[in-house]
Amino acid sequence: MQLLAWSREILISVVQGLSAEKLAQTYPNERWAINGILKHIGGGEWFYQERIGYPFPENEEDLPSDPFERLRVVREHFTALLPKLDRVTKVIGVEGEIWSPRKMLRRALWHERDHTEHIRKLL
Repeated sequence: MQLLAWSREILISVVQGLSAEKLAQTYPNERWAINGILKHIGGGEWFYQERIGYPFPENEEDLPSDPFERLRVVREHFTALLPKLDRVTKVIGVEGEIWSPRKMLRRALWHERDHTEHIRKLL
């Protein structure tokens, strides 16, 4: 839980104070503006929960469109879910890939850190 909090704190510190124009700015040879990267991080965290059968909301399309709200909503569910998965040893095969609560957590931490560095590179 502390690693998740630190990771999010670092991400927010990188984008804090950026203007709406800077958040929406596009970059050559890049798939997304910074807003798009933030939305992607939230969507990724939703995806990891969906892989183990605990998505919130049920459909990704129902996530908030605002990137900061999306990050908040998905992380709230993620951190509420984690204690319930303590000592859960089940693994789930989804589309040829094996998922577990531990993998969900590892991937979420790595993904946010990776994209935080991506945003730093753009800035």
